[in-house]
Amino acid sequence: MGRCLFRRRLRRQLRQEIGMIEIIKATPEDASLVARLHVWGWRDGYAGLLPQAYLDSLSIAERTERWHKNLADGSTLWIANYDHEPAAIIGFGSPLNPVPAGLDNCGEITMIYTLAKFYRRGIGEQLFNHACTSLKDQGFKCCYLWCLEENIKGRSFYDKMGGKIVPDAEEIALIDGQPFKEIAYHWALSSIIF
Repeated sequence: MGRCLFRRRLRRQLRQEIGMIEIIKATPEDASLVARLHVWGWRDGYAGLLPQAYLDSLSIAERTERWHKNLADGSTLWIANYDHEPAAIIGFGSPLNPVPAGLDNCGEITMIYTLAKFYRRGIGEQLFNHACTSLKDQGFKCCYLWCLEENIKGRSFYDKMGGKIVPDAEEIALIDGQPFKEIAYHWALSSIIF
């Protein structure tokens, strides 16, 4: 009896210190929440990288409409709640963007955004592992994503998660009429330990 009580107290203490992370699949009814997380995630993640006027101009209303349509049309997106508070989103599935040369049977992580106040709490790791597990279950052998070359925070996270830069894989993204270089990261799903 004493050990059981000790374990419960320890688990409760860890939950209070670490916080509880819940990952749920987004539905069309979540479009407004997804839009807010998307816009705020861009503003937090790309501050200092993209023109501030562009980041300030991002419209939650426009993104809500777009996400409602995308989710109704079957887009796969997941929301992470940290202690019941929306904290991050991730999208993944069959490739939507160019597949880097040499990568066969790869799924794509199309986005992963965490609000700044939730950085360094393990949310991104759990979302990333959730995406990789799901892609592996769908039969993909690897996954990839595109990242702004200058996005040091994002790149540090991808490096930490074991990502490898795909040699010679570069794209130019036009954002607010300005060119930004993107590079690709990839992961062999068989080598990821969940």
